[in-house]
Amino acid sequence: SVIDTQTVEYGGSATAPDEPTKTGYDFAGWFKDENLTEAWDFATGQVFADITLYAKWDPRTDTPYTVKHYQQDVAGDGYTLVDTEELTGTTDATVAATPRIYTGFTLNESKSTLSGTVKPDGSLVLELYYDRLTFIVSFESNGGSEVDPIENVRYGATITEPEPPTRTGYIFAGWFKDEELNNEWNFATDTVMGTITLYAKWDPRNDTPYTVKHYQQDVAGDGYT
Repeated sequence: SVIDTQTVEYGGSATAPDEPTKTGYDFAGWFKDENLTEAWDFATGQVFADITLYAKWDPRTDTPYTVKHYQQDVAGDGYTLVDTEELTGTTDATVAATPRIYTGFTLNESKSTLSGTVKPDGSLVLELYYDRLTFIVSFESNGGSEVDPIENVRYGATITEPEPPTRTGYIFAGWFKDEELNNEWNFATDTVMGTITLYAKWDPRNDTPYTVKHYQQDVAGDGYT
C-alpha cells in the first residue's frame, strides 16, 4: 500500500507511519538501502537530506492454494472433479501436488499441472487428471460360433451385448461370469473392473430331428430292404 511522504526539518526525526500492507507478505520494517541491510530506527534516526526508506517484506507461510483432482468420465472426453484440497504454502515458493491413488485410475502426467508458484493472492490452482484403466472383455462360446473380444473398455463401464453366437442343436441362453454358469452377466448394470472372460450357456433344443429306419429281410439272400 502507498505511504505518504513526510517533510522533516534538518536534523529532525521522521514519524513512523502506519505499517503498509502487501498481499501474501508480512511487513518487516523500513530500511535505509534498497538491499535491505540497514534498518531505520525512527526513535534515533535523524534526517539531514532527502531520503527514501525501503520496506522489507517477509513472505507469509500460510498463503492458500488449491489442488483439484479430476477423474476421466466413463465415456467421452470429459473429466469430473472428485476431490479438492485447500492447502497453504509460502508466498512465491514452488509447491508440488501429491497425486492420489484411485482404484482403476492412473495419473495423466502430461495433462496435469503437478507444481506451481504460490501466488500472493492465493489464486494458484494445481489440477491433476486421472485416466481410467482399460481392459479386454473376451467371450468363450463353449462350442458356439466365435465372438470377437471387446477391447479398450474403461474401468467402471458397461459393455454392449454382442450378437448372440449360434450352435447347431442348441439355444443360446446368455453370457455368464463363471465357467460353472452360475452368475449371469447383466449388460445393463454390470460394469467392467478388470480383464474378464464371459462364458456362453446353451440349452439343448427339444425339437432336434432324428430318424428311425425300419428294414425287412429280403425273401432270398442276405439283404434287407
